[in-house]
Amino acid sequence: MLKSRFSPSSSFGLQRVSLHSRRMYSMLIPRASARRPENPNELIDSIETFIFDYDRVVWKGDKLIDGVPETLEMLRYSLAFHILFLS
Repeated sequence: MLKSRFSPSSSFGLQRVSLHSRRMYSMLIPRASARRPENPNELIDSIETFIFDYDRVVWKGDKLIDGVPETLEMLRYSLAFHILFLS
């Protein structure tokens, strides 16, 4: 019998998942590399998408933070990165 990480009565509606299934699933998820790039361009070349939070990153209160539109335009159009926003 496989051990289960969550009991059937666990909160937040979590389902029972065997530890074996979790290990198998975790092997399919790509992991970020922890090695230091040899040059800064290598790091930039490895990035495809930037994710920004709106609060205090794009907006401070009801005011747009200085330089944000130019930075986003550069990332999106000049460097062709994907941009995602969270709120």
